[in-house]
Amino acid sequence: MKSIIKKLLVATFFTTPYIAMGGFQDASRPADTVVKALTFSDRSMVILEGFIKKRVNKNTFLFSDKTGKIKLSIDDYVWQGMIITPQDQIRIEGEIDKHKGSPVEIEVFKLRKLH
Repeated sequence: MKSIIKKLLVATFFTTPYIAMGGFQDASRPADTVVKALTFSDRSMVILEGFIKKRVNKNTFLFSDKTGKIKLSIDDYVWQGMIITPQDQIRIEGEIDKHKGSPVEIEVFKLRKLH
């Protein structure tokens, strides 16, 4: 009995992340703006279209659209081998990250080149 419970726990542990990553994605959802994103609460989902202007440090980048600028945190896995230049328009999906005393940042989960 203990081995069955153990196997079920292990199976649940290894399959849960894959199940949690799926879901409906509305490609027609309009992008937010940087100015609007700055008003969102912590951990809110956001979609932005614009340009990465420069690298600030290893995983932090300065993003801009026609309304303003905001920092992005982009982990290595998000790039998926893409090369992005400051001239490439991109669409990012991520989560607002607010820390007391620090500027608002977006943790990027998905990045795609538009043109």
